Amino acid sequence: MKDEAPIPLGALDVLHQRVLLERGEALMADDRIRIAHDQSLGFRGTTAAHYHAGRTVTGARRQEMASADWLRFGGAFVVPILRFGRIVALGSARGYLPKLIPAVPGIMWLLYS
Repeated sequence: MKDEAPIPLGALDVLHQRVLLERGEALMADDRIRIAHDQSLGFRGTTAAHYHAGRTVTGARRQEMASADWLRFGGAFVVPILRFGRIVALGSARGYLPKLIPAVPGIMWLLYS
């Protein structure tokens, strides 16, 4: 363990599991039921939590980005526009366009956050 590079704090569990497997060890999970209570943080708090969770995952991925990861990065700017177009097309076909128009800022916020 002394000659191995330490895994940075906040790294994904996958990195810890990879190190364990390389050493011939395994992490075993039990079958006990656990309950977690999630309480709404509100619009602002939920947006901040989503943003920071995305930064954490992205920071771990950037350490080993392949060409497919760069395509995924580029798609992050295009996919929300395509999803919004699909929402508008389906919503207007079903007669929801009058209700959809005032919701556009919120929809775009959620698609890009």
